[in-house]
Amino acid sequence: MAHHKGYAIATLVDVLSGVLSGSQFLSGVSGPYHYDKRSGAGHFLTVYDVDAFMDRTEFDQRMERFITEIKSQPLAQGFDEIFYRGEMEARAAERHLRDGLPIRDRMMISSGRALIPATRASPACVLRTRRDHRDRAAGAHPPRRYVRCRPETRP
Repeated sequence: MAHHKGYAIATLVDVLSGVLSGSQFLSGVSGPYHYDKRSGAGHFLTVYDVDAFMDRTEFDQRMERFITEIKSQPLAQGFDEIFYRGEMEARAAERHLRDGLPIRDRMMISSGRALIPATRASPACVLRTRRDHRDRAAGAHPPRRYVRCRPETRP
């Protein structure tokens, strides 16, 4: 990635998330497909106060220009759109909050007493988010999640 600049970025990330965090680094980190080993991966989080750098309105306008330029690049053959980092995940999160999370046939769902195959519950099950009086009274607590099963609606 980006030759010497990519090497510098990768080194910096490994120093911050591996060396500085006390986790493993370089060859000490195992990939996600090495099920027999602990990953050793560390994490590093940094937070910036945008207002300390510039006016928020200016920042928002500059970010809109940044995203517009990324998305206006020529498309690779066979693709319909360019996504910026996190955009597909944000769209999926919106869709899942609106429509629910489909539970595949091979997945297990809770019947309240035990886990049962989703196929025994119904042809299609959807995980829904619900707020009730306990959530409103609790304020910041996350909403309760539940599975709602309904007939298959996909073509």
